[in-house]
Amino acid sequence: MRTMAWLALLLSGAVWAQPQEYPFPNRFLKTDRALTFCLDKQNPLWPLEEQVARELARLLGRPAKFYIHREAQPNPSAPPIPVTRREFQVLLARYCDVYMGLLGSTTAAFDYPADEQMLATRPYYKSRYLFVSRQFSKLGQVPKTEPIGIVGRSLPYNLILRQQPGRYSLYPVVSSETLAQRLLSGELRHGIIFAPALYGLEKNPEQKGLQVSALEGIPNTDWYVIAAVARDRVTLRDQLDQAIQRLLQSGRMAGLVRQQGLPTAFFTPTSPTEKRPESESNDDNR
Repeated sequence: MRTMAWLALLLSGAVWAQPQEYPFPNRFLKTDRALTFCLDKQNPLWPLEEQVARELARLLGRPAKFYIHREAQPNPSAPPIPVTRREFQVLLARYCDVYMGLLGSTTAAFDYPADEQMLATRPYYKSRYLFVSRQFSKLGQVPKTEPIGIVGRSLPYNLILRQQPGRYSLYPVVSSETLAQRLLSGELRHGIIFAPALYGLEKNPEQKGLQVSALEGIPNTDWYVIAAVARDRVTLRDQLDQAIQRLLQSGRMAGLVRQQGLPTAFFTPTSPTEKRPESESNDDNR
């Protein structure tokens, strides 16, 4: 009898505890069919990301909603605050289904941002570092005596210092936003800058007297743009991959880039068959 009473007590305790553990206290619960996209307005190209998100939702036959992760910086010169991987986890667990506009390497040489805590979609376009000058069309033409603006500790900065030490007079600045402003104002005559930072501030830099070309002679200057979902949402990632492929096959991705006033030479839709590099684990579905 005592055994039965103890068993009943255990069962009643389990029933009492269940509402605290189920359903999934750390996961936001959906009450409709909408896809909720995280949107970072500190990304200078957030309007393009919003349009891409709407197209992906349309192709999947679902309404699009948006959760504004961060508003634009009040001070345009201030660098964006980096988002930690833990923050991505929380956002994808509690606030949104998809995070738009992440960067991923086009080679296996660098860590992929959605390798471990998130699942990365296939890339939908790629952007690149640019050489910008009021006099020259190529980086190699700049004399050593003339300063070249560049974000300190950025990938091109480190690669140039390592591979071509002493060849150029690099002038490091604190952020891409500051660099873009100084190039557009003429305070700096030459610079190496990531395309979204320049075109997010000025859609027609040529009208400001700048020559703009892809950065040549430095490796790993092209970067994919991807979206990410939570690690346990493999089906959603596969659905987004299919929608991205349709977006690319139809030519609609190129249309969205042009609609935003961006040159497809520097914001290039990927091939419908192009895939992101394998992650270090080589198994994204674990």
